[in-house]
Amino acid sequence: MTTTHDVATHEGGHHDTPEQRDKKELSALILLIAGDGLFLVLEILAWFYLRALNPNHGWRFSTASPTNPATSGSNNPHDITAEVAKAPMSWTLLVILATLVVGGLVWFAEMRSRRGESPTPVLGLAMLTGLVAVGLQVYQFQTLPFQTTDGTYASCFEFFMASNLAHQVLALIVVVGVWNRSRKNLYARNWYQLRLARIWTMWVGISALLLGGVSILFV
Repeated sequence: MTTTHDVATHEGGHHDTPEQRDKKELSALILLIAGDGLFLVLEILAWFYLRALNPNHGWRFSTASPTNPATSGSNNPHDITAEVAKAPMSWTLLVILATLVVGGLVWFAEMRSRRGESPTPVLGLAMLTGLVAVGLQVYQFQTLPFQTTDGTYASCFEFFMASNLAHQVLALIVVVGVWNRSRKNLYARNWYQLRLARIWTMWVGISALLLGGVSILFV
């Protein structure tokens, strides 16, 4: 009788069974998300701390200048009470939506693979949506009505966006990888890697939702 050990692969000198390898990869991913989640909490705490502290009235107030068209309309370089404009909420919502959709599509692809159906078309759509999410985040960077030097609100918001962008790029790399393997019909019976991709992309979506929610609700 053939046992699981008999069909174990020996790639890279490893002698783990597919089940053992999957368990280790899942544990490593959980540890990665746990560490990333701790960093996410620190980001949010920093936002609330600086917002409450409001050092030198610098949360949303900055020296008005030609590069900082304050909402008060003042262009006096000595006016330290010029209000920095809020980031447009619409772009933040679009970034959140696109990032969440990527995770949802990978989840759907995993379900298709579990049923023995090809996940390739859905993963291709997830890859395109991931490109859109990255593009939206880059575009938002370019259209902000402030710079990082225009107070702590501006610097914190841009840090949130940079964090989002880094996560989106990593998620896109993962999706491209599983799409390429799916295209080679490597997930006909083995959906475990898709589960790992789903967990990561869903986490990226949750992270974007939390950061975006904080930046919208607590300006």
